[in-house]
Amino acid sequence: MTTDQQRELSTLPKAELHLHLEGAMRRTTLVELCNKYEIPIPIDTAGRRFDDFSAFVDVYIAACECIREVSDIKRLFQEVAEDVKLSGAVWIEIAPSFSFYSHRFGGHFECLRLLADAAEEAERSTGVGIGIVVSVERHLGVEEAEKLAHIAKRGAESLKICGRPAILGLGLHGPEEGNSPSQFKEAFDIACCSKSTMVSLPHAGEIAPYPGGGAKSAIDAVQILKAKRIAHDSRGFKHLLGCLRFFQLFVERSTNGRKPPPREIARKGYTLHHQLRRSSIIWVFFAI
Repeated sequence: MTTDQQRELSTLPKAELHLHLEGAMRRTTLVELCNKYEIPIPIDTAGRRFDDFSAFVDVYIAACECIREVSDIKRLFQEVAEDVKLSGAVWIEIAPSFSFYSHRFGGHFECLRLLADAAEEAERSTGVGIGIVVSVERHLGVEEAEKLAHIAKRGAESLKICGRPAILGLGLHGPEEGNSPSQFKEAFDIACCSKSTMVSLPHAGEIAPYPGGGAKSAIDAVQILKAKRIAHDSRGFKHLLGCLRFFQLFVERSTNGRKPPPREIARKGYTLHHQLRRSSIIWVFFAI
């Protein structure tokens, strides 16, 4: 291969389909906003491994506490779009955890409108296409999930980013322990009904809802929540992989050294779709 034929990975066009808005905040921005609002600065998570999911959630919520003004939302979208563009991203699907700060902006729908406006500004500025995934936070309960589903559906019908529907789908985030996919069936039925443009995009198999239940969580997300794409998945369960292949789904696979490398899955016949390096994590997507 000649030099002219070679291309750096960062120059290859990519899509980032699994991007948590607040979690992608620059460390420098986080520190600056914490100082501005007199909020304790959380630990630096670069390269850090967490012993359990709750420890991670604590740090994540601390980042959400820094979002106090409309300018913070606009800045966050702009910086995230700039950062992913450096990795070659041309399309990103952002999942904001705005349930933790929407009360500062007039409620869920008004906050969602502000998020869509900020996304459009960032897209026009950077050229990176942006869509929003409204995500249910498991630990906030079923009632809150169904409330958010109605708002997400309303947003999908009325909010735009550069002329496109702003809201792409309904996600499911947070600790799986005691919060199985089946509990949120009604919320997904509301948002992703046959008349809706939204699709089901839950996390599943990240942390098993009970010991050994990771694969079942992912399967339930497919069969009960009608998932079109699975975020995370569980390692190496033949029944799970067979189920995903049958439904022709994408798996959003993150590898951080604890899980089998992507090539092990690829050897089993699952096609590597694309990958985008961000911080210490490589996000890998497989066409099942």
